[in-house]
Amino acid sequence: MSGDEKFCARCGAIIPEGSLFCGECGLSLNQEQPESTYSAGNPIGIKTKKLGAVPACIILYGIAMSVFSLIGLYLFLNFDSLINMLSDMASQLTGDEQKQIMNMITELRNTYTADVRALGTIECGILLISGLSAILSGYYANKEEKWKFTLTLCAIATALSVATAGLLTIVFVAVGAYMTYRIYQAKDLFKS
Repeated sequence: MSGDEKFCARCGAIIPEGSLFCGECGLSLNQEQPESTYSAGNPIGIKTKKLGAVPACIILYGIAMSVFSLIGLYLFLNFDSLINMLSDMASQLTGDEQKQIMNMITELRNTYTADVRALGTIECGILLISGLSAILSGYYANKEEKWKFTLTLCAIATALSVATAGLLTIVFVAVGAYMTYRIYQAKDLFKS
């Protein structure tokens, strides 16, 4: 081996002189090659843009969405028990306070019909899947492993975030699309 041999910046294979593409991974050699820096997490020495805070942001979204969803699921699934508990508490009150709470309970029962509660339960279930997908995506993005799996989970978390309402939908989809794009761009960082 001579000291003048060139190596592929993506896979580390030896590049024969005059080649336009790497014979192992197909990387075009016409573009400027990144500097090589060797480390334990990057054994072939590719210098690439790191993901930075992307995994942490994805995990944070996942945890927040999972907690929000679990609280929502609990409330929707236990609605009747909670209303009965409020009614029992209101019965111990007297006068205007009791009347106000009983009116509130009646309004809640009229607003949150069985159909509305069923839809709320489904929405919370969808958001829970979004949150759990984000947690797994962030975990693997942090480890820089399983690129396709990580990218797919991030895209699923983003797509399912449309179950949120109003302005939050726009924010979650925009941020999720950006996170998915950052993972897509970082393919070379991933070990598998």
